[in-house]
Amino acid sequence: MIKDDEVQIALDYLQNNATDDAQAKANREHMSDYVKVVLAEQTQKFLDAGLSFSAADCKAKTSQEYKTALANKKTAIEEDVRRYFMRQACEARIEAWRTFSSNQRSIGKLQ
Repeated sequence: MIKDDEVQIALDYLQNNATDDAQAKANREHMSDYVKVVLAEQTQKFLDAGLSFSAADCKAKTSQEYKTALANKKTAIEEDVRRYFMRQACEARIEAWRTFSSNQRSIGKLQ
């Protein structure tokens, strides 16, 4: 049985974390785009140094700047997904409580 105070905690979590959840999603999307920018910048740097496109692309993908951008993207994705699953858990708890409460009301009406 899910207690009313547990549901209130879940509701509070959803309300109190909405802004941070939105920021985590925005960070994830930003980092996905930013990785492309870093790759393009690094590729251009190596093209300007006279390398062929294939060689410049390989060098860019092994550059520390690109690796750092990928690591930051991974961190942003992890945070967004963690927050997503926390929201899902809260929503599931609330829905289970709603179902249980509805069933209790139905049982009470039938007796």
